[in-house]
Amino acid sequence: MPKHLENFPLHPERNEIRLLTILPSTKAESIIRCSLESVSLDNRPEFEAISYVWGDASKKTDIIINDILFYVTRSVDKTLRLLRRKYRRRVVWIDFVCINQHDVPEKNTQVPLLGRVYESASAVIAMMVNSNMDLRAAISWTKACVPGRITQETGAWRVLDKLNRYRQRAEDLRAMRLLNAYEQFRLIKDDPYWTRMWTYQEYQLANSYPTCMSGTLTFNAYSMLAFARESLVQAYRNDQQFQEAFRRRYGEAEFRKLWLLREPTERSKNEYTLYHFQKTWHRQCKDPRDKVYALYSLLPSLQTKYPPDYNKPVEQVMHETTAYIVTQKCPGALSSFKLWQRNRSPGFSSSYPSWILDLGCAAESLDAFFGEYGWYSDPTVPLPTTTDDLSTMTICARRIGSCFPVVQLASTMPDIIDQFVSITDVRYDTWGSLESRRLSLVHACLAYTHLHGKFTLNTSAKITETFHLLHEIDILRASRGGRSSVMFFRRILGRLFSEWMIR
Repeated sequence: MPKHLENFPLHPERNEIRLLTILPSTKAESIIRCSLESVSLDNRPEFEAISYVWGDASKKTDIIINDILFYVTRSVDKTLRLLRRKYRRRVVWIDFVCINQHDVPEKNTQVPLLGRVYESASAVIAMMVNSNMDLRAAISWTKACVPGRITQETGAWRVLDKLNRYRQRAEDLRAMRLLNAYEQFRLIKDDPYWTRMWTYQEYQLANSYPTCMSGTLTFNAYSMLAFARESLVQAYRNDQQFQEAFRRRYGEAEFRKLWLLREPTERSKNEYTLYHFQKTWHRQCKDPRDKVYALYSLLPSLQTKYPPDYNKPVEQVMHETTAYIVTQKCPGALSSFKLWQRNRSPGFSSSYPSWILDLGCAAESLDAFFGEYGWYSDPTVPLPTTTDDLSTMTICARRIGSCFPVVQLASTMPDIIDQFVSITDVRYDTWGSLESRRLSLVHACLAYTHLHGKFTLNTSAKITETFHLLHEIDILRASRGGRSSVMFFRRILGRLFSEWMIR
């Protein structure tokens, strides 16, 4: 345990956390000095919760906590300097310092408390990664359009709005200032803060919209970007001068991006499990298990069923989460994410089922295949179920079609592959091995129209060998200039289904 934490153990039964007090200093360049204490959330302590991006963990600097040197990332040091006051102490919760990041049992008990930490904080402060953004034009324009105290900058906007109606030069100047404001709004939207996994939950959990900080500037990112979207779209449509200047600088296609300005700052208390995974699939995290654990405070039922455990293999976390999502009225997950690649991590065990989803890789939309017949949209269709050991998933499926032998198989594998390759009625595009597996789960089996039967999905030597065989067929056909097809794939599955269920 780091020395600064030795005197501050945490007792999970008391719902304890550590709080950091930033000591004041009038010298901006002086080393950060802090004190630490353990408190129980049950006692409702007063503090601010910090939401930020760790940055490069290999580049560190030192701060002083209770007269002990402690190394932190430069991002943490910069955050504490921005938060430090000149004459008053400031009590904050910041995970890098307040949680022992090298103690797995402690992390396992602290992760379930994060929801309470951000919900009970007096304020949540979201630290933008880009701390030197010049946002003055964007902030002043936002303030100028609402009643309030007039400053020099907001007054300039109001004067331009008045003169804009009468003078060409004022029109040109206003158009250019709007373009500059749009550039600044884009800087907020594109800040790396919105690309990290943990910041999604932290931003969502705050009781009110977090206060965002870029350098010493503070602002409400949601209200600013929501205002910008509506006002800039209106200006684009009604202000010919601004529209022409906008097209000259960005082109017409950029107009569509105006509608996406507030997207990363939107919050939702949606309890639909799949919603949050779909919103965060592209976000980044160092530990792939955090693709799940970083959403636990938004998904308490999932957290209760599978408490966080950083000792679990990544595949087990994905396996349990997949089973939970698909069986909790979210079977659409099977068409929302790609399947887990078996060679993705060293030592991946073949004992895991073939239907594990990779929650960090969105699949291409299958709407073109499903159309209006997506089986998961029918409330009368029974939901998928899994066995208690999560080894087998049973799903409702449509009948693929009549099964008939495609070819009399030879006795050796090379001859069998050669027979498949020689078949000539092959059309459409080539499907890779992972896509073939996904199609077998989703397109061929799950495009539900009428309930005809059930298929059981699992991993066994036979299905593994079969998909390996299909992949080899695709490779050989491609080498000979041929192309595989969905119909060809279905016929093979049809032949296999006539002998055994998919296991």
